[in-house]
Amino acid sequence: AKNSSTPPERKKTIIYSHGNAADLGMMFDRFLHLALLLDVQVVAYDYSGYGESEGSQSEQQAYRDIDGVFKYAVETLNVPPSSIIVYGQSVGSGPSTYLASTQKVAGLVLHSPFLSGLRVLTDNRCLGCFDPFQNVKRMPSVECKVFIIHGTNDQEVHFHHGVGLQEQVAVENKTEPWFVVGKGHNDIVDCERQL
Repeated sequence: AKNSSTPPERKKTIIYSHGNAADLGMMFDRFLHLALLLDVQVVAYDYSGYGESEGSQSEQQAYRDIDGVFKYAVETLNVPPSSIIVYGQSVGSGPSTYLASTQKVAGLVLHSPFLSGLRVLTDNRCLGCFDPFQNVKRMPSVECKVFIIHGTNDQEVHFHHGVGLQEQVAVENKTEPWFVVGKGHNDIVDCERQL
């Protein structure tokens, strides 16, 4: 007799874009923790010029890198885009927001994100044409649920960046952000492990 029950829901897959001061080797325990805790698959990568990856670093190359990872997940791992959650931490918020604004994915998680690369350094817009990773401009094009995590005491990427991005999320895609009181740029994970 055929099994008439509905097939089990496919596991979600996280495409994880790490922060600037990290590489795959440093992040392995974090990926394993996420996979086991959330019962998801994690596909992580190093940007060109990071860790063991060859090539040179640039904004456009970071977009090509995440496009390649997305293509690999969909075409080689057979993960439907509707099962992909894009996770970007710090500088990883740039390629992650880009991907979520150009592909139909299940969700976008931004951890200690920035409005744009230049805005981390200054609020002056005179050099706007040289402003990489303009997450704030891409956010209105994101058509999936968005979850923003930011420490209120972040000294590297000020907390107002997370607040500003939350304001740009389309109403139908907003989720309650997790603004972690008293935490900074790299210690939010310490809080997560206590949960």
